[in-house]
Formats: sequence, C-alpha cells, structure tokens
Amino acid sequence: MSRAHRTGRVLFHLGVALVCFTRAIAYGSLVSPPHESPGPLFITGDGQFLPAYAAAWGAAGIIAVVELLTHKSRLTLAMFAGLMTAWAISYGLAWWVSGMTSWDWVTCGLYTGLLTAVIGQDRAIRTRDAQIEALTGEIARSIHAGSRPSLRGEADGPAADR
Repeated sequence: MSRAHRTGRVLFHLGVALVCFTRAIAYGSLVSPPHESPGPLFITGDGQFLPAYAAAWGAAGIIAVVELLTHKSRLTLAMFAGLMTAWAISYGLAWWVSGMTSWDWVTCGLYTGLLTAVIGQDRAIRTRDAQIEALTGEIARSIHAGSRPSLRGEADGPAADR
C-alpha cells in the first residue's frame, strides 16, 4: 500500500469518526430535559429519540476508529451513509412540510453533499486498490512464468524480443 493511499484511508476514517463523534456529543448533550430538538421533530420525536441517535452516531465513530486500526472500511461507510441519509431525508421532508419556507433545505444539502463526497472518495480509493491488485497480480504471474509484465500495450516475454 502506497504512502498516499495509507494517508487517504487514514483521513477517510478520521473524518468520518470526527463527524460521528461531534454528532454524538451534540445529541448526547441534549438528552436531559428539557429536550430541545435541533432537527425536524418527526425524526427526533421532540427530543425523546435523541439518546438513540447519540448512541448510533457514537457507535459509528467507534467503528470508524476500529476499522482504521484493522484496515477495513465497509462497515464504516455503511453506518455513516445510513445516518447521513436519514438526516438528509428528514431535513428535506421538514422543508417540504413547512411549505418550502424554512431553511431546512440548507441542512439537507449539507448532509447530502458531505455524504456524496465521502462516497466518491471511497469509490476512488477502491478503484485504485483494484488497479494496484491487478497490476501486482500481473507482475507476480509474469515473474512466475519467467517473462516480464506487459505495460501500456507492450508485447511481453521472450517472444517480444525476437
């Protein structure tokens, strides 16, 4: 794994963990009465569901850190995407229910935009991983077969030298 790839993976996990932990702290601090719901009331239940949301965001942050340490990222992305999608939809619905007069569309856009950026970066990392694995496999097969790997359409092996 290249240094740039490791750095990208570390930043991905740390970024997701930071968002998740800040959400957990924000919602966790609102748990004790009086409940002041920061989001649309139909998703937070006027504050009664905030402990569950705080726990879910905290769990996603912990998973991001654990998967950083174990060199995985499937569950991190899935949990993060699920939570971000739930909040984006809830703010979008709140904006629609308000007759499209509230500023909830801004928060919907922020959650959606951040989620889109994270998924895009994850796909870029996975594409690069696949390319590296394919090239590594080709090099290993060529070494095993006693020929050199073909790069950029060059003919490979002893036949190319004739």
